[in-house]
Amino acid sequence: MRATVKPSTCTAEEYRARAEQGVASCLDIVIGEAMSDVIAIDFDTSIFPMDVLMRAAHWLAADYYIDIRAARSTATLELRPKRAQSIPKDLALRVRNSVLDESLRAQVRAETRGVHEALIRAALQEVLAGRDKSP
Repeated sequence: MRATVKPSTCTAEEYRARAEQGVASCLDIVIGEAMSDVIAIDFDTSIFPMDVLMRAAHWLAADYYIDIRAARSTATLELRPKRAQSIPKDLALRVRNSVLDESLRAQVRAETRGVHEALIRAALQEVLAGRDKSP
């Protein structure tokens, strides 16, 4: 099965209508012709950077062999089941959700990097100060 995640050309009104239906994006998934035991999902790397795709793919590694290919502004995740099983029909949608989750996590990490570094620095200083006081 081949699924392509791509930005659509929706207007602000269409975006609001999608949001009311529980679809909070203007991304379309286009499902193409079937392939035997492989699902290939294309992502626009201007929307989903490679590190986000790799983190999302990592969570699927227990059940699928993963191949990531990049070409210009597109990355393709190919998934092959590790066990003899059929590929779930909603796998492309679940992968898309995982990629969106990882994208949000990356944004939160970037926005809270300073706080994270300050907490680590304070913890290390406390440990070092405690070591200096020990007999």
